[in-house]
Amino acid sequence: MITASLPRDVPGNIEVFRSNKDTIPCGDFDSSDDEPLAEKAKRSRRQQPDQPVWRTCSPTYSTTTQERTEVIARQKLVKEQFQDLTPVQIFEKIFDDEVISLIITNTILYANQNNRHTFQLDSVDLKKFIGILILSGYHKLPREDLYWSYDEDVGVEMVSRSMPRQRFRDIKKNLHFVNNDEASSTRDKMFKIRPLADILINKFLQWGVMHDNISIDESMVKYFGHHPAKQFIRGKPVRFGYKNWVAATFIKC
Repeated sequence: MITASLPRDVPGNIEVFRSNKDTIPCGDFDSSDDEPLAEKAKRSRRQQPDQPVWRTCSPTYSTTTQERTEVIARQKLVKEQFQDLTPVQIFEKIFDDEVISLIITNTILYANQNNRHTFQLDSVDLKKFIGILILSGYHKLPREDLYWSYDEDVGVEMVSRSMPRQRFRDIKKNLHFVNNDEASSTRDKMFKIRPLADILINKFLQWGVMHDNISIDESMVKYFGHHPAKQFIRGKPVRFGYKNWVAATFIKC
């Protein structure tokens, strides 16, 4: 039986050892060869290192006492300057004259580059346009035209009285934040909004309300068009769009 089962293509001599499990000293025989696969899997799981145990604890800060005092003083200063302001006035702290001027200049420039020389834009119409965009963010309708509809169940009188529909479309068509002629000198995928983003970041650092507990999180901006910076994340409520990293805080009620 042993001779018949030996391999025929091995050069040289072959030594065959026969043994009985009962006569082999402990440690010399690997009994795992006769174990079912299920038992091996259970044993391998038992041999894995213990999984980490997460628990809630108070955060520790590396800031010094002087830095902490400066943060508290800054919070107090921002609170004093904002406490008597309306929501519109607080918004204008971020979208101030510098931002408005940037948008107007580049929007008119883009219209002229496309032979629309009759197009003009001032700060009043631009603020109305931004207000309509903010309103449409939470008062959603199936189509943009319905905001100017005469039907009582869909029309929004606040929108139709503030700006004609065609004027809104003209501003939306020409809205720009950068000179397109400078696109060839940069490889920045987000160059279209880079000047506006740089200004807003400085405004957020200036007027941002600081909290003790800040968490880095991600936020998706829904977008279905074509752009090299657009991402697809499976399993998310918003799967297509731009992924932004945000400093998230919470307010205790």
